[in-house]
Amino acid sequence: MNQLNSGLASPLHFIHGVGVLHPPSSFDGLTGLVNRHALLHRLEQLLLEAAIEATGSQSKDKRPNRVENTSLVLVLIDVDGFRLLNHHLGHGAGDRLLQSLSHRLQRLLRPGDILSRWDNDVFAVVLTQLGSGTEATDWMQRLRQPFREPFVLGDQTLFVTAGLGMASSLQLEGLSPTMLRPDPRFSQVPSGHGSLAERLVQYAEEALNTAKNQGKASSSRFDPQCHERTRQQFALETLLRLAIAAQTAGGGVPVQESFGSPRSPITNGSDLSAPTAVGDRPRWGQLLLHYQPLVRLKTGQLEGFEALVRWQLPGRDLLSPLEFIPLAEETGLILPLGQWVLQEACQQLRRWQHHWPSAERLTMSVNLSPRELTDPGLLHRVDQILAATGVASHQLRLELTENVVMENLPQGIAALRALRQRRISLSIDDFGTGYSSLSYLDQLPVNSLKIDRSFVQRMGKWGENGEIVRAIVRMGQSLGLETVVEGVTTRRQVRYLRSLGCDMAQGSYFAMPLPAHEAIRWIAQAA
Repeated sequence: MNQLNSGLASPLHFIHGVGVLHPPSSFDGLTGLVNRHALLHRLEQLLLEAAIEATGSQSKDKRPNRVENTSLVLVLIDVDGFRLLNHHLGHGAGDRLLQSLSHRLQRLLRPGDILSRWDNDVFAVVLTQLGSGTEATDWMQRLRQPFREPFVLGDQTLFVTAGLGMASSLQLEGLSPTMLRPDPRFSQVPSGHGSLAERLVQYAEEALNTAKNQGKASSSRFDPQCHERTRQQFALETLLRLAIAAQTAGGGVPVQESFGSPRSPITNGSDLSAPTAVGDRPRWGQLLLHYQPLVRLKTGQLEGFEALVRWQLPGRDLLSPLEFIPLAEETGLILPLGQWVLQEACQQLRRWQHHWPSAERLTMSVNLSPRELTDPGLLHRVDQILAATGVASHQLRLELTENVVMENLPQGIAALRALRQRRISLSIDDFGTGYSSLSYLDQLPVNSLKIDRSFVQRMGKWGENGEIVRAIVRMGQSLGLETVVEGVTTRRQVRYLRSLGCDMAQGSYFAMPLPAHEAIRWIAQAA
């Protein structure tokens, strides 16, 4: 049996005393290496032994809260493109590759080191008794040696690469075992001595993910600062999921659910009415909309509002969209969030229309994300919301950046045409900062161009450096499109933009985005 893993002198030695484990369940049938389950037990044992030695404890039953001055390293090795190899050469070739790679890796290891088949195409190496950080770095290079020679698989000869992720037990120092949420994948590991090994594995997996994102044949070491950013992002994502779920629990049009993704599921125990963390406010805070007036320059009249989402977390200032919208787009939460924004904005417009006859002519602008534009359910949801709220389709203005459209041709154009057929107004937001492809502009079924604030900020007091704004306004006029300028801050800018024939503007000169109860004053003045 000991020839199955040359990196482990006696496989039965480390499973002795764990009565539920036997050789058939502790070793991988293809490579003969110890499997994930067995490695976790051995890794935990090694970490505890190192911690006891470091703290000077004489009791093997005592569990330390930190691991100090240890020299144990875990490296995960993930074969690049293994699934594609299986697809083209067959699973038999893939199996032979894994067997050959395991033999090459075993020859590199020292007595006391452990090699495991961690996952389908992932190997784990536990390096013990390492000295300096330089030695660990040297091992990262050494573990690449098996990939420098071609693999001969029957009549096939090929080179393969791998991503490597490394974490050291020294990086466990100062971290509480309860700091990180337990990984459900380790639920089969007997409780009591799981957190140290789980945390080291999590760190190595984070490093491996970083390496894989960098491209083939990349390596990465666990970065505590990056880990902390990831942890904070995960916490923010969880709160955002809870905030969206709480905000949409009040009824209305059923919101497309995207709350239980594998990345960050809401557990069955999550209760939206659970005790709050800060006074009477839920710890996930509240999503709300602010409304920025849109003014027609020629008459100075209120044209409508742009709905802008904000997130109020307990004890913090309002979070702007820049602080959480990218996260929502990355995780898919942008779909339920975008639907809630559209529904709430339309409901608010309808409330104003019920109380103020002058609001009947106002429009409501809502931003549309790339995921929403290409979502097959977009048109149905828009139809539902308009029907449920009673807002006329011509009073809704959807804004999307030119990059969104250009990156999703022709699907994007098809969706825009369907929206225009419903008499919904469409505007290209931040125009001039993206592709600005004039060859496609006349094909886009849009009503207006919204000039980015950066071009307005470059203008001098009397319109100096305003050539780009002037050119966009003229181009819009030639194409029969209205032009809207954002970021207007001074009276001189208003006068200059009016002289150019720009149609509408918004910015701090008129008003910053306002809560609904403050926006009423604009509606009252327009009455």
